[in-house]
Formats: sequence, C-alpha cells, structure tokens
Amino acid sequence: MIDSFYTIPGAPFLAHLSDLHNRDYRPVKKSLLRHKPELICVTGDIIYGTMPENDISPLVAQPNALGLLSACANIAPTFVSLAITNGCSTRKTWTPCVPRVPSCSITPGSSMLVS
Repeated sequence: MIDSFYTIPGAPFLAHLSDLHNRDYRPVKKSLLRHKPELICVTGDIIYGTMPENDISPLVAQPNALGLLSACANIAPTFVSLAITNGCSTRKTWTPCVPRVPSCSITPGSSMLVS
C-alpha cells in the first residue's frame, strides 16, 4: 500500500482507494484512521474473481470486500464506483450485500454510497 498526498486548496480531504482485489483491509483501515479523511472514494475492483459461483456473490465469499466497505463507512462517507472488469460487479451482485453494510444504498449507474 502506498500513501500519496496531494493538496488542493479549499477541497475536502479525501482518500482514494483503488483495485484492492479482496486484500486484507486492516492496513487500509489503519491508514484511514490515522489520516481522518472527510470523504472516501473506492474505485476499481474490490473483489477478486469473475462471476458468482453457486448463487453466492463473490462479495459474500470474499469477506475482505465487505469488511473494507464497513470500515470505510465507520470512518467517513464513502462512495464506491463499481468496476465492471470482473464481470460480477453489477446491481444484482451488490444488492443482496447492501443490508450488510451500514447506511448503504446503490445509486443509478451501479455506484454505491456508503455513509
């Protein structure tokens, strides 16, 4: 994990997380808690894999993904832009997981706001 900082006068302090691929979220959570962002933006692939297997969403089968989103939601409002490269990041895949993440809703265009 690489922490990079850029300052834009007048802009909120935000954290941008990208392509985590179901990695252990605890180092990311530690960094977020240390830097206290006002907003968290998650882009790219959160999970590792392709299509759901046996009707089980990869988001459920790969607990680091939901753990990351829950950790982010407890730190700051979080916006997630769902990647399509895995082929499973669709509203159908995410919708069953929404109740597992606090204050989560899926917006049109397969984006998600976690606040």
